[in-house]
Formats: sequence, structure tokens, C-alpha cells
Amino acid sequence: MPTFNNDQWQEALVSLANGAGVGGGPATIADGADVAQGTTTDAANANTVVGQLKQVNTVQGAVADTAVSNPASSGSVIALLKGIITKLAGTLTISGSVTTSGTVTETNSAAVKTDLDTILIGTNKIPASPATEGGNLATIAGAISSNKMATKAASGDFADGAIATIGAQADASATTDSGTFTLMALIKRLLAKFPVIGIQTSANSSSVVIASDQAAVKGKGDFVEQASLTAGSLNADLVASTDISDYEWMVLHLNGNAYVGTLTFAYSNDNVNFISLQAYNLVSDNAASGATTTTATSGMFGFFKKGRYLRIRMTSYTSGAAQATLEKYTVAPAYAFSLISAAQNGTWTVQPGNTQNTTPWLIQGPTTTGTQAANTAANTVIKGSAGALWSAVITTTGTAGLDIFDNATTNSGTKILSIPANAAVGTIYNFLAGQPAANGIVSAGVTNCPAVTFGYR
Repeated sequence: MPTFNNDQWQEALVSLANGAGVGGGPATIADGADVAQGTTTDAANANTVVGQLKQVNTVQGAVADTAVSNPASSGSVIALLKGIITKLAGTLTISGSVTTSGTVTETNSAAVKTDLDTILIGTNKIPASPATEGGNLATIAGAISSNKMATKAASGDFADGAIATIGAQADASATTDSGTFTLMALIKRLLAKFPVIGIQTSANSSSVVIASDQAAVKGKGDFVEQASLTAGSLNADLVASTDISDYEWMVLHLNGNAYVGTLTFAYSNDNVNFISLQAYNLVSDNAASGATTTTATSGMFGFFKKGRYLRIRMTSYTSGAAQATLEKYTVAPAYAFSLISAAQNGTWTVQPGNTQNTTPWLIQGPTTTGTQAANTAANTVIKGSAGALWSAVITTTGTAGLDIFDNATTNSGTKILSIPANAAVGTIYNFLAGQPAANGIVSAGVTNCPAVTFGYR
């Protein structure tokens, strides 16, 4: 190929421009005439101008190229740019550190924006170098006033007394239940209302107010005293009608004051109609000295509870005033008074024939015996007149029973003994003091009855 200098190139170009080509048109260079230029058929990346231009066009890509989704995949510049745009249109995930320069402006969207700038630049802001303790924020200067949050003590706890409503350990106990006090003061007052825990004497135990309808309930062995009792006129009550339903035994002590009159002891259930009550003279300690009235000016009288109400009234009066003290006990005394009345009815027989009993310490037993034969279906008169049955001994067993009656002839009247069927031989039925038989003693024999021997008087 000939070599041209610049002027020569210019001239050649001018010549070409002036119609050096075919038909007077511009001159053309044949395809492949210039080695550096190459031919139109050269492949991309071929070491010619045509090949290099084809390579550039391939790397850039076409407008219609599809976006590359995987950054490691091969693709044209157009495809890679489309991939970047696709990524930015969705959620952006950043791995590693991000360094910014200047102001970052974000969209005012509640879904993505956290107004940290308000916290950082507001009036009550987090300080640039906040105090920490154990890796946590210790205080927020100016954000919380002292009367809202306790000052933190050096120990890490809230300072004693920093919260006004809770108070300090040294607060005195509240003086009333409804006043304005700290929580510490009210708790101290509450504690003062409790007794010491553990077994205590009755004086130190927690007090209990018994219900109004049970105030008179007493414990075992307890008593109640009515003192300074006096009666100095007709129908005056030395002991006004008193409910004694909680007590078993009462003792009236007349103190020796002189009077002339009669005191009458009485009891009642309806507190309207009163009945005379037997009182026992505890000075003589003799049941026989009991009475329903007294004119004594001194002494002690005991009463068992016989009704709900007790009354002691001056039923006759001349002068002076009876004075006494009444004790009401929940437990009656270990001994009991009793009066036995006896009246003779006919002749009392101590021994048969009214002869003297020379051995009075011996109980007089039966004097006669009688028998009931076995398997005798008829009545057997053991004694045809009044007497007493003392014993019955089985001598032969029977498959049927046997009844004995208080009668002179038949098996009727009061049954005084019933022997069961199959009673064993040798079985003894005893009446230690004798079973009275006012009319006589009859054994009501039946078929298969046992044989029995009776002792009687």
C-alpha cells in the first residue's frame, strides 16, 4: 500500500470527494482492501476494526435484552442495567457496612421511616454520650422530673424516700387509718395491729369480739359473778329474773346484813310464770336442809338449773335489806343432792314372820323352790300368792322358750321373766333383790319347753 503524507491524504480525500468514483460519485474502498479495517464478515473480537466494533455492540447489547437476575450470570450492559433497576424496585438488602456522605433523604412513609431525628434533636433528647450501667441507659437528663422517678442510688437501687408516695424506711407509723400517709407509714400501722406470732398468753392474744347474740357463751369451768345485790322492800328482787341457760349451777352468798323478811327462790321458762325452786344449804351441806325460801341473814345456797330463768324475790318484808353475791357456774359440782321420801304402807316385813334379822348385813334370799317339768304344755303355778322370784336354773334344754308371769293361776298379766329356746343346761337367771310378784308366780309351759328349777319367797 502506498504511503501518503498529510497533504497527500488531504489531496486524495479531496480527489475522492470530487467524484473520483464510478459515474462521478465518491470513490469507495473495496471490502477487505484495508487489512486493518477488515471485511464485513469478520467475527466479533477479530483483530480488525469491523471485529472490534461488532464486539463493542455485543457487550452493550440490544434495547430488548432481558434483565439479568443473578449478578454472577453473563449479560449485556443493557441486561445488567435492567437487573439493577429490578433490584431497586423491590426490597433492598444490604450485607456489610454502609458508609454515607452528606444528607440522606428518605420518603415520608410510616412503613419505613423511624423518626430518630426527633429523638436526637428534640427538647428532651438522648445526650450525645449518655451514662450507662451494665450496658443499659442509666439516666435521661431532663426527660423525667425528680418527683416522677426516684434518683438512682450508688448501690443501683432507688434512693430511700425518693418516691414521695412510697416514703422512706424511717417514716413513722400512721396515726389514723384514713389520713394522708406514705405507704411505709400505713404498713407500719397495719403491723402494729397484729400480735406477736406464736403461742401467747390470753392477755397477748388477738382480741375477738363475740357476736352480740353469743356474748354470754362460756367455756368449761367458767363462771360469771353478779355482785352488790340488794333487796330492801316487799317484792323487791334480790336477783332479778336472769337467763341462766348457759350455766348448770348457781350459788347465792348472803353476806350477813340484817333484815327481817322472806326470800323466795323460783325458776321459769317463759319469764312470766315462776315456780318454787329447791335451794340447798351449803353451810350444813345436807340435802335435808333444802328449802324454797329462807329468812337467813347469812349463809350460802346452791341451785341446779331447772329452767331458763332464775329469780330470788323478797316475798314478805318487815325491815332491813338483804345483801348477796350470786355466782353462776358452767359446770355443776361433782356431787348431787337428792331427797327420798318414804311412807309406810301396811306392815313392813323385815324377816319372814316379822322375826328379827340377826345378820342384817346379809341379803335374805329365796326360801322355797319349785319346778317346771320339761315338755309340759300347761301352766305350772309356782306360787299362788304374792311373793318374789329370785332365781331360775335350766336343768334340761328345750327347743322352745318359757315365760313366767305375775299371776296366781294363768299365763297373763305382767311377764317377769322370759327364758329363750335352747337355753343351755346350767344357765342361771338371778334377781339379786328378788323380782316382786304381787299376785303370784306362774310358769306358762309349752310343748318342747325346758325343765326349770325356781327359787322364790
